[in-house]
Amino acid sequence: MSNVWEIRHRHGNIFPILDALALQEHLFERKMSDDDAPSFMILAEHASIYACNRRDLEKLDTLFRVSTPSEKIIALAQRRGGSIIYHGPGQLVCYLIVRLKDFGIGPRKLTTTIDEAVIKAISKFGIKGRLKPAELPVAASGVWVTMENGVQKKIASRGMHISRGITRFGFALNVNTDLSYFDAIYPCGLDIQMTSMQQETGHRQNMVDVSYALQDALLSKFDELYAAKQQKDISTSSA
Repeated sequence: MSNVWEIRHRHGNIFPILDALALQEHLFERKMSDDDAPSFMILAEHASIYACNRRDLEKLDTLFRVSTPSEKIIALAQRRGGSIIYHGPGQLVCYLIVRLKDFGIGPRKLTTTIDEAVIKAISKFGIKGRLKPAELPVAASGVWVTMENGVQKKIASRGMHISRGITRFGFALNVNTDLSYFDAIYPCGLDIQMTSMQQETGHRQNMVDVSYALQDALLSKFDELYAAKQQKDISTSSA
């Protein structure tokens, strides 16, 4: 086991989501078959698409606020947590392929780690994010921003899948996203409002800068987990 990462940046140019899913599956199989394989991170932008998990396909009519999706938008079945969400240009999607035991964590710690990394990354751009407000349901997981009037808006959505202790999928951070696409759906299956880094700061953000800030924040958080795991292993072996 080692704390080694292989990171692929596919932002700037639209990376087809089916290609991203195929790459993710390939890396998952590699991680599953090789204990020495690194952890993987893919950072990408996709063309406009509404994505949902498989069980939501049977109730799509209850997830759209409008009778039909916008032109050129399709529903895509995915093996991941979370409900319907929008992906599109200006949104940074992060796929994580990580073996949980390498970092001595379970699913709950993983999700907290991801959200804290997002909060750390967007803070560098003057945005104060927070974990899911306690009064909101579990389905509202992700990172939120509190408006001056107290209204809560979601800036990052998370939808993980864990199989044999290895993760797939990840989360999406709205950077310069066209938020009007969210008006057609109930994001994450909820009647909530979405926001973006552009909306919160009043100007477009450099996707490369955001992508590397997010990468650094994630690596820093996982470094902390790995160090804690190593220390625990040392303590256990010397007991």
